[in-house]
Amino acid sequence: MTVRRGTGSGPRVRAGAGLRRALPADDADELTWLRFRQEDVISLAQASRYLSRKAIRHRVEAGRWRQVHRAVFVTHNGPVDAGQFRWIAVLAAGPHAVLGGLSAAQAGGLRGFRARPVDLLLPASSRRDVLPPGVRVHRTTLLPPQDVLTVGQPPRTRPAR
Repeated sequence: MTVRRGTGSGPRVRAGAGLRRALPADDADELTWLRFRQEDVISLAQASRYLSRKAIRHRVEAGRWRQVHRAVFVTHNGPVDAGQFRWIAVLAAGPHAVLGGLSAAQAGGLRGFRARPVDLLLPASSRRDVLPPGVRVHRTTLLPPQDVLTVGQPPRTRPAR
């Protein structure tokens, strides 16, 4: 899948071949495992736990990583698929963001529906800067823990929600 800049509607995600990723080696470092779990998308705060700001900047300037939002990186220079775009949306929105609606169902394996826009649930009291184009925010005053899946990534609501 690729992200292309369009006219006013922001980046578009295009379906790809669905490449399978290999598990990291048994002796892989924590950053490699984090990248694997989050489909090669990490926040600046996460990257800063393992790398200096200079090392992060070097990866971006060398074209090995791409900064796709203010503090979110794709740790490769290839196209962005729908799963990665869901991670970009969640990480850009902050620690209390969860996927909701059709986006949550797609992250859980539902197929056959368009992947855009990405629906996020945020607490009504949270305020976020500009989110990536193609992200639709829904504010909620009530999101009990039993409505959020504790397994699977990215964080998302249960199908019944």
